[in-house]
Amino acid sequence: MQKTQKTAKDEYGVEWVTIVSSADGHQGHISADQAKKIVEEAGASPRCKNSG
Repeated sequence: MQKTQKTAKDEYGVEWVTIVSSADGHQGHISADQAKKIVEEAGASPRCKNSG
């Protein structure tokens, strides 16, 4: 998947977006910084943006 993301991003300008919809304090919630770290460790290409 990471290769597909990179190709789509580099060749077609596609942006992959990570959405964390769990509320703070509830199961599955992570901060923007935690999401960025997970993305970097996975070698994925989504864009991380904190909407809050």
